[in-house]
Amino acid sequence: MRLFLGFIFIGSVIVLAIMFGVGHLVTRGNVGIWQRINTGISIPWFAVLGVWLLKRGANTRRAPRLAAADP
Repeated sequence: MRLFLGFIFIGSVIVLAIMFGVGHLVTRGNVGIWQRINTGISIPWFAVLGVWLLKRGANTRRAPRLAAADP
């Protein structure tokens, strides 16, 4: 998981730097492509965040029931 999030972070930083002008790769004609690449890198992060939140919510709902079941 940390490796996956690390790749997303590094990819986002690289694409953001390119979009801000590093390397002079972005022009008016291809700025949309770079924005789509940035979005494509960022969306998996939101998916991982959503799964993490769902698991966290399930664990917090389950914990009080487990504590009540112990004698």
